Amino acid sequence: LLDGTEKLITEHKEISVYINENKSWIFTSSLFTDGVQVGLSEDYKTISVYIEKPENRLSEQILRNLLRTVFECIMALKSRISLHSACVDVNGEAIAFTGVSGMGKSTRANAWVLSDDTEFISGDRPALHLSKDGVAAYGVPWDGKEQIFRNVKRPLKAILDVRRSDSDYLRKLSTEQAQSLLMKQIFIPMWDTNVAVMAIMNIRKL
Repeated sequence: LLDGTEKLITEHKEISVYINENKSWIFTSSLFTDGVQVGLSEDYKTISVYIEKPENRLSEQILRNLLRTVFECIMALKSRISLHSACVDVNGEAIAFTGVSGMGKSTRANAWVLSDDTEFISGDRPALHLSKDGVAAYGVPWDGKEQIFRNVKRPLKAILDVRRSDSDYLRKLSTEQAQSLLMKQIFIPMWDTNVAVMAIMNIRKL
C-alpha cells in the first residue's frame, strides 16, 4: 500500500497514519516493520489489507490493532463510539467503568463480576451505539489484555469515572464535567477533521 507517494500525517499510540495521492488513509505500526498495512478509502467504504507474513503471530496482533483503529474511524460516521472503559452486564444492562489508565477500571469491573450476577461485555473498548431509543453497549473483537470477545448488546445504564479515594461514594457529574471526561476517553481521529467533528458530535449526544 505504501509506495513512496504518501505523506505521514500523525503517529497515534504506536500507529502511524499516512495519506496518499488518492486521499486514502494508510495505517501502519510505528514500532514494527514487519509488512503489515491497512488502507481506508477517502469515502470510508473500502478497507485494504497488506500483510507480508500472515502466519506470524506478531503480524496478526498488529493487524488486529490496525483494523481496530480503522473500524473506530468508520464508527464515528455511524453514530457509534469507542469508549476506553471496562464494561459489564448487570441484569441485562451495561455499566461502563472509565478513567485514566492505571486507575483501576478493570479491577473495579472484575470485583463486580466476582461478587454479583455480572458478566463482562468488554474489558477495554466497548462500542456504544447512539440511536433514538437510547445508547447500547456492544462487545467487540479487539479487546485489551482481558481478551474478552462477547458478541452481545446491552442498553447502557451508566458510565462511572473511577477515581481513588479514602472512601467509596458516587456523585453525578455536571454536563460540562461529563463532556470533558468523555473527550479524553473516547476515540477521536484528529487527523481527519470531518470525522473528528462527527466524533465530537457523538460525544455531545452521549
